[in-house]
Amino acid sequence: TVIVTRPSNATPYTAGDVVGDTGGSAIITLSGIGPSGGYVLVQSVSLVFSDTSVPSGMGAFRLHLYNASPTAIADNAPFDLTSGERSSYMGYVDLAAPADFGSSLYTQTSQDTKTKQ
Repeated sequence: TVIVTRPSNATPYTAGDVVGDTGGSAIITLSGIGPSGGYVLVQSVSLVFSDTSVPSGMGAFRLHLYNASPTAIADNAPFDLTSGERSSYMGYVDLAAPADFGSSLYTQTSQDTKTKQ
């Protein structure tokens, strides 16, 4: 489980923007999920928001996966796969726009099973 607290501002995101934690880098590290140099099988991904309704303009999300930490990128900056980070880029998992479940917004995917090293 990773908890991200987004900045408390009203700046809208646009398609392709990075969603990250308050202040600093938007990179999320998944520690201890597998052996160094080994493989990880991504079977499902879920995303939960503590909002009570889907904000206007909120659409789908894309989780980018790397086998090494990429260059720091700030919340609300456009995603960029730099030429120097292509070898550590492992692909992505798409998540549909969240559904409104009353006190929470929720989306998940479990269709694409990907083995990552």
